[in-house]
Amino acid sequence: MICCASLLVVFLVIYYFIKRLTGPIEQLYNASVEIGRGQFNLQLNISTHDEWETLGDAFNSMVHSIQQLMEESVEKERILKQMEINRLMLQINPHFIYNTLNSIVYMAQMEGNGHIVNFTNAFISLLQDTLKPQKESMMIRLDQEIRNIKNYIVLQEYRYPDRFEVEYEYEEDVLSCEVPNVLLQPIVENAIFHGLLGKMEKGKLNIILRRQKNDLYILVIDNGVGMDKEKVGDLLKREENIDGEMRQIGIANVCGRIKQIYGKTYGIKINSELDRGTCVEIKVPYCRDIFYKDN
Repeated sequence: MICCASLLVVFLVIYYFIKRLTGPIEQLYNASVEIGRGQFNLQLNISTHDEWETLGDAFNSMVHSIQQLMEESVEKERILKQMEINRLMLQINPHFIYNTLNSIVYMAQMEGNGHIVNFTNAFISLLQDTLKPQKESMMIRLDQEIRNIKNYIVLQEYRYPDRFEVEYEYEEDVLSCEVPNVLLQPIVENAIFHGLLGKMEKGKLNIILRRQKNDLYILVIDNGVGMDKEKVGDLLKREENIDGEMRQIGIANVCGRIKQIYGKTYGIKINSELDRGTCVEIKVPYCRDIFYKDN
């Protein structure tokens, strides 16, 4: 009887160690099979307080990372498809537009109307950069982006004469930086229409470009009517604005594109006070155009 009892104890001890060894292996195997079937909503629960538990925790962490990467990949694909849809919605025949506008310029020159000539030339120049083919329109030199903004300002100054003035502050070397296209227009547009035009007196808009080590900061500052925190939050959520029949790119769209291209550490910050004005800060890496030459 003693011998049988001893054998039973030995058997139980062996069984315990075998089970302790094979249990985690079985869990890992079953989880691997489920992952192979595309099932990532699982978690191992190995509580052996040894290397098997460490391995189980590492496996859980790996599965979580894979799941997160897949979700980010799906979201990125959705955003890219939406951007392509928006591009197609806005796509028109630029040659017809240019020819029509050039005809207007010609007729205005014949009539000696310099205001129409200047207005239309600014509009043509702005269109030529915003209606480029997709491969060419992703990025743009900052000096060209500033020229586009100046042309945009010309159009708005004709529309709203003596309502605001614009000052620019930057060092020439930052203009060789490459940035996403149509980076500033939504910001400037918002500053004019929702900030400066709400004032009774003439407003002021400052556009400041600063390089700090490996980053570029673009500040768009207005002394307009300002916004409360709720309005600021709304601006950073809406990807586009609908004004009547017109579809406008929103500030959230610009912020989203920046994060999509450069990562979550870059984007837009908005500081605003009612009746005092608004400062929009854009942060992107300082990426110098490789084709830039100092001449």
